Amino acid sequence: MTMQKRITIEPHDILAIEYECTHCKCRHSVRIDAFRQTQMKCPVCNEDWIRGEYNGPERTDQTLPQFARYLTKLQSVANGATIRLVIDSPTLELSREPNA
Repeated sequence: MTMQKRITIEPHDILAIEYECTHCKCRHSVRIDAFRQTQMKCPVCNEDWIRGEYNGPERTDQTLPQFARYLTKLQSVANGATIRLVIDSPTLELSREPNA
């Protein structure tokens, strides 16, 4: 038997975007309503966090601020329907044991 846990969140449940450095494990959180620019490097060990294009229409450094703006807007416009984001969760495989 396979069971799947379905986790959903509503846009207004999202309060911040958190970075965690894969090198030193430093964590840095920025509130959605205060998010203005992408933190490109770890403030502790100076490891690159975000790599990519910094010129042109597909600027990587603008992806997270745009996401934060879209979330903020979504939090205020969805009043005629409930909108939920589905969070991926691992599928649990359960084996049935014979009754003893």
